Amino acid sequence: MPLTDRRLVRRVLDGDTHAQNAFAARFHTDLFNLFLWLTRDPDLSENLTQDTFLRVWERLGQFRGESSLRTWLHKVGISLLAEYRRTEARESRALADYARSAIPQTWPERLRRAELRVALAQALTELPEGERRVIVLCKLQGFTLSEAAGILGEPLGTLAWRVAEGLKKLRVLLSGERDPALDAPARLCKEVTRDVSQGS
Repeated sequence: MPLTDRRLVRRVLDGDTHAQNAFAARFHTDLFNLFLWLTRDPDLSENLTQDTFLRVWERLGQFRGESSLRTWLHKVGISLLAEYRRTEARESRALADYARSAIPQTWPERLRRAELRVALAQALTELPEGERRVIVLCKLQGFTLSEAAGILGEPLGTLAWRVAEGLKKLRVLLSGERDPALDAPARLCKEVTRDVSQGS
């Protein structure tokens, strides 16, 4: 049975190496996917994931369980990414190149889904940062609007508006693609989320 958030934190703070490994295993992929959607750079995403864990280790004693551990880690990660953007202000390498090299070209269905992910990732880069963040959190990472509001520190109504506006813009950006699935951004986000969770 998986450890509860509080028990896991307590064991990590006590120096339990098994708990530390379990902590990293539980959240690594989730954080990496968050950064990958927001930066389109797998190397940068891995670095940000590791930096997030380092910052969390430093502050783990401050965790009070007022939100889930997953929500808290995402909040730390979003804050760290904002710092990175302010200090570095550089473009990430394109997710399209990474996805094309990572997906076996001999599997037509996987290639089609990879192309959908690439198209969505490229369209996301056209959105304002605020809209992109909340869509990634709510439509690709599975957070509720309330949880996203806690992570981003912004009002619920503002984020709901950004989701609606962002999905409308994605619909326009994706309307020229050949695959009809791209005409429904919310459905595409759901499909991409399923593929990512299955490791495809």
